[in-house]
Amino acid sequence: MTSFYGEAEINRIVSRKMFYPQPNVDSAVVTIKINREKYKNIDGNKFYNFIKSAFSMRRKTLKNNLNHA
Repeated sequence: MTSFYGEAEINRIVSRKMFYPQPNVDSAVVTIKINREKYKNIDGNKFYNFIKSAFSMRRKTLKNNLNHA
């Protein structure tokens, strides 16, 4: 969804040691440059619903997820 609305760029990696309690992964500071004209001919709500359906069940295949939608 991020790339649908713009371009994401990692600005800085934040070490897991900077947090308490310490997570098992490092983090990142991200800048998102919004570009409303990028996909202006696509209905954003329909696209969002499609993406939400595609990734709704983690262990299912894409075909099964979309069949449930």
